[in-house]
Amino acid sequence: MQTGPANPTASFRAEVLRTADRLRGLSEGRLNAVGESGQSAADRAFEIAVEIVAVTQIARGGPLHQLPRLAPYAVADQLAVVGLELADAAEEGAVVVGLLDALSADLLALRRAT
Repeated sequence: MQTGPANPTASFRAEVLRTADRLRGLSEGRLNAVGESGQSAADRAFEIAVEIVAVTQIARGGPLHQLPRLAPYAVADQLAVVGLELADAAEEGAVVVGLLDALSADLLALRRAT
């Protein structure tokens, strides 16, 4: 397995973990505060998690399931779980690299906004 910045799967996995760590460090008030984008960090993190779940389920050929909305303080763990599942699917060769890059950019933007 290739490591470092040239490996999109490793880069995506790192973005997931960095973003989850950042979200875990926010108070519930900060998670719920509406930012310049018009969304709270919790709302945007959940939105990204939903996108990740959809990509993972399509890549693995499974049925589409709705991701449950959890409390704001749980969104970091929810994002980490679904993000790492997508990274695993990518390592199996089931995910298009461009999707990982786009989701990594979304995670970076969320982290920068918090």
